[in-house]
Amino acid sequence: MSLESAALRRIAPSATIAISAKARALKADLAQCKSLAVIGGGVIGLEVAAAACELGIKTTVVELAPR
Repeated sequence: MSLESAALRRIAPSATIAISAKARALKADLAQCKSLAVIGGGVIGLEVAAAACELGIKTTVVELAPR
C-alpha cells in the first residue's frame, strides 16, 4: 500500500486533494533517500517509516517511550 493511498483512506473527502499533493511530494523526496531516521513512533511516524521501507530505504525509528 502506498503512503498516498493509506493517507486517503483515513481522511475526509474534502481534505484529500491537499493530503494527496503532500503525500506525492513526500514520496518524491523519499525517492532520493538511501536512509531515513524517523523521530517519533506514533501513527504518522510509523506510516512514514513503513512507506520508506517499502521503497527500499534503510529506516530507523527513534522513540522515547517503550513499545
